[in-house]
Amino acid sequence: MNYEAAIDEVHRKLIKALVMCHKPARILEFGYGMGAVTSAIIDAVAFNEMTADYTIVDNWVDFGGKMPWTAKLVLNKVKFCEEDESNFVRSTKETYDFIVCDADHQKTHENWKLIFVNLLAEGGIVVFHDVCNDAFPNLRMIVGECMAAGCRYVLFNKNSKPDERCERGLLVIFK
Repeated sequence: MNYEAAIDEVHRKLIKALVMCHKPARILEFGYGMGAVTSAIIDAVAFNEMTADYTIVDNWVDFGGKMPWTAKLVLNKVKFCEEDESNFVRSTKETYDFIVCDADHQKTHENWKLIFVNLLAEGGIVVFHDVCNDAFPNLRMIVGECMAAGCRYVLFNKNSKPDERCERGLLVIFK
């Protein structure tokens, strides 16, 4: 697993704050990665003194097809769906109040509209990570298409410190 690919501290804290403020009952996360976002969301749900139906979709491709031991530590707090992001997006009938997309960087740009229209509940928030990352120019398309569609959004991609890594971009869209 590439530790440099992990979400930066500032964006992780923003996601945690969004969950703390929005108080979603149904949460969906695409891509467990290093578990940093998962941990932040679990902390936010605990802070809210609420329960949440929390699902994580990951096919564990980054881990050789096997769930990492760190994911096993949160099995009592989340439900894992071991499936490809695109398959899940096209097959689920569920809607979610809060969605984090940081998984299949090769196909998320193809799925973003389906995620926004079909999976995100009215009044919900969806977050896309790495939308300004030079390594994934396809994800930049999400920002342009979001603007063209007239979505309500905020793009967070500015650094104030040289080691922040916020320039990779976190797009927050409101429905």
